Amino acid sequence: MKKYILLFILIMTGCDELKELEGNLSTEVNQSSEEISIKAEDSLYASLLIEESTREEPLIEGRELDEFNETKVYKEKPLIGNKKVDGLKETKNYSDTELTALIGNMFIVGFYGTNINTKSQIVKDIEKYHIGGVILFDKHPSKRGKSKNIKNPTQLKNLTKKLQNYSSYPLLIATDQEGGKVARLKIKTGFKTNYPSAKDIATKYKIKTIEKIYDDMGKTLANAGINLNFAPSVDMEINPKNIVIVKLKRSYGKDPKRVVMFSKIFIEAMHNNNILTSLKHFPGHGSSKGDTHKGFVEITNFWKEEELEPYKILIEDNFVDTIMIAHVFNKKIDEKYPSSLSHKTVTKKLREEMGYKGVVVTDDLQMYAISKHFSLQETIKLSINAGVDLLLFGNQLDPKNIISVKKLVETTLSLVKSEEIQVQTLIDANHRINNLKEKLSYNYKNKLEQKEKEWNIVE
Repeated sequence: MKKYILLFILIMTGCDELKELEGNLSTEVNQSSEEISIKAEDSLYASLLIEESTREEPLIEGRELDEFNETKVYKEKPLIGNKKVDGLKETKNYSDTELTALIGNMFIVGFYGTNINTKSQIVKDIEKYHIGGVILFDKHPSKRGKSKNIKNPTQLKNLTKKLQNYSSYPLLIATDQEGGKVARLKIKTGFKTNYPSAKDIATKYKIKTIEKIYDDMGKTLANAGINLNFAPSVDMEINPKNIVIVKLKRSYGKDPKRVVMFSKIFIEAMHNNNILTSLKHFPGHGSSKGDTHKGFVEITNFWKEEELEPYKILIEDNFVDTIMIAHVFNKKIDEKYPSSLSHKTVTKKLREEMGYKGVVVTDDLQMYAISKHFSLQETIKLSINAGVDLLLFGNQLDPKNIISVKKLVETTLSLVKSEEIQVQTLIDANHRINNLKEKLSYNYKNKLEQKEKEWNIVE
């Protein structure tokens, strides 16, 4: 059976361009664009129609969206497959609007504010640049006692609801909620509990209790409107002097099998509450001595191949939503570039050797391990060409040096126009990102099927 799906790249172009573009597609549509009635609020669906390939069902069980997003149910389908579709326009013929939609979907950004409205810059960025997501923090980096995004449960829920409602497409709303020292939702921000660290989970609690702890964490995140948790850390406790993982109790231990066991409990609990997760920090940060927030960190002499084991097992067992790449420098894999900018690390090692097909996200690219050694243009070019899908700019380390979404998108667009980044690379990344977003709820699928019936698109 053949079925048509809607392409993401024309989110804002509307159906006026549909008739013109139909000639560029090998897929035939029974009805012309004039016969398809689409409301302005459904501009997401006013896109190219292409033949859908067979896909696996989402990993996360579907459920009704929580009240924070009750006014909208979205659908984003994969852009294209893993190869070019016959009849698509040549790279040189893509409009800036189309390229902007592709590029914007590849950025997760941080912003300042605990409340937003139509005049807020982040709202303008969501509407104009179609960013893939946002990341929320509790503490303001320079104003002690002030909040950046998270003040209390009611405020956070209202913020995330507005973020989704201002967006005409599914928005990833991320935070770091590992437990222990790395947690944005905690008693200090008005939440009912402080969740234990990975180290304490692995050494102090029974399995049934751990399941309850992580299920409660998932419910708390879901109720707050968070749908992507940058956790768990699957870094192994290799170097006892490690300051960023081991000293902060962010590791489940030295044994990769135990790391996997606890990580699976964590991931299952998040999935049961419709939360996506991210394994971090590939290819392993537990052997390092330094902190990539502060500068260059080389792990060549300390890193061990066994640090890849948790990733291998979780990939094989189909437990992975996304993988976060660290900024560590490892000559055993790449003698020239840090992991987050390394084609040898992301594409050769992770994708080709280890068989990972999903979304790759960077750690914050404003960390000094990157920003002190590479220009913004170099960072974007290298990370995208390395095989990264989502580029994270948290705007958290220094409020005086905020990188605007406009600058991120325009810098990337210039690299595409100069052919230093290929459009097909953007398309492949968007395919993976949209598949990721589709995991969030079966409601996306139901929404599309409803639209297809309205438009008389016949299988």
